[in-house]
Amino acid sequence: MLGDRERAEQSVARLYGGFDVTPDIPIAQNVLRAFGKAGLLEHPAVRSSFRKIGWEV
Repeated sequence: MLGDRERAEQSVARLYGGFDVTPDIPIAQNVLRAFGKAGLLEHPAVRSSFRKIGWEV
């Protein structure tokens, strides 16, 4: 167990450095489609969170 958020974020950054997740990646499209079908994209907190990372959903 890592024990703290900072170490976890550093580990993720090392593992995925240089790989940008964007809404045009097929798996992201699938997730967004599932979120839409489940009604999650209508929830203000979800929409706000996507806006914070620059995604308009």
